[in-house]
Amino acid sequence: MNNWQTFILAISSPIAVVIGAAIAPWVDSKREQRKLKRELLLKRYHSVYLPFISDLSKLPKEYDIATFNVEMIIKFVELLMQNIEYLDENTSRNVPELYQAMLDMFEYYDGNPEYSNSPIVWRTSFGMVIFSMLQGSQKITKQLGMPDITGTVSISYRPGQIIYKKIPQAPNQKE
Repeated sequence: MNNWQTFILAISSPIAVVIGAAIAPWVDSKREQRKLKRELLLKRYHSVYLPFISDLSKLPKEYDIATFNVEMIIKFVELLMQNIEYLDENTSRNVPELYQAMLDMFEYYDGNPEYSNSPIVWRTSFGMVIFSMLQGSQKITKQLGMPDITGTVSISYRPGQIIYKKIPQAPNQKE
C-alpha cells in the first residue's frame, strides 16, 4: 500500500462520521415533517371528510339535494364551517357561495317569492361542494394509503346526473 492509499483510508472514517453527523438532523427533520403531515391529513379526514361522506352515503340515490329541508342544509353547512381550516382549496373557494345559497334557502322556506329560484342555486352550489369534497377525500385517502370511500355516495350531485323533480313549494309560498 502506498502513502496515498494509507492517507485516504485514515481520513475516510472521520469524514464519514462528520458527513453522517451533518446529515442526521436533516433526515430527522424530514421524518418529523412526514409524521406531522400524516397526522394533519388524518385529522382533516376524520374531522370533515369522513363525516360529510358518511352523511351523504345515507341519502338514497334518487334524493334531489334541491329538496333538502332546513335542518339538513344546516347540518351540512355547519360541518363545513366548523371545520373550514381542514377543507381543501377547491372546497374552500365554494363555501361562501354555499353559505349564501343556504341563506337564500331560508328566505325560500320563509315564503319570500323573490327567492323562488333558491333550490336550484342550492343544488348547484352544494353539488360543487360535494364534487370537491369527494375529490379531496380521494386525494387524502390515496396519500394515507387508506381505502377510498367515495363510492358509497350514491346520490346524484352533478348537474348532468341530477334527476330533476318538481321542487316543492315553500310552506308559506303561493303557487
